[in-house]
Amino acid sequence: YITISGKTVSVYSTKVSTKYGFGASKEVSLLFSETFHSDVGECYRVFCIADFLNRNIDVAKGASSTVKHPSPASYQQCLDLLWSSPDRQKVKTSLDKIMESFAESYDSLEGETLRSIVDASNSHFTKAMQFLLRDSVVRKSARHNRQYMDNLKIAVETYMMNAVHKHLFGVITATMAGEDAEINKITRNLVDLQ
Repeated sequence: YITISGKTVSVYSTKVSTKYGFGASKEVSLLFSETFHSDVGECYRVFCIADFLNRNIDVAKGASSTVKHPSPASYQQCLDLLWSSPDRQKVKTSLDKIMESFAESYDSLEGETLRSIVDASNSHFTKAMQFLLRDSVVRKSARHNRQYMDNLKIAVETYMMNAVHKHLFGVITATMAGEDAEINKITRNLVDLQ
């Protein structure tokens, strides 16, 4: 496969391996994939993978007095960032309940426009961040370290998407079904012309 940035990867069963255009060879787990069709009959696949392909966790260069917090590079690192402290288990339980209600609310979005679905997702992400920032330790760390706040956003978004992706993709698929059917019909008719 060729990435959007023109680099080459190989997919074997549940693994994605870097080939050409990457600084180093790397293999990551494939979580799931989706196939999409464009208006001009092109087909492309989107892979959700467990780690970054194009970056390693790098140490801060130069003499810096601040502690560098590397961005979470996997789902497990996101979990570690969010729930590494034992006193956050109550927050985790409450956030899990919120995520459950978010996931159930996506079913009511079936038939809505894609923009409405995106807005609902953004709203849910904002609510999850606000809820997490109620924790005084998290809020203090985020206030004093911009990079920690950015990492927290990545971790919350990753955690949220893991919790709702089955519901969310179902709603998006249902929303786009009419357009997909039309594209498939056009593609079949074009094949018949050849």
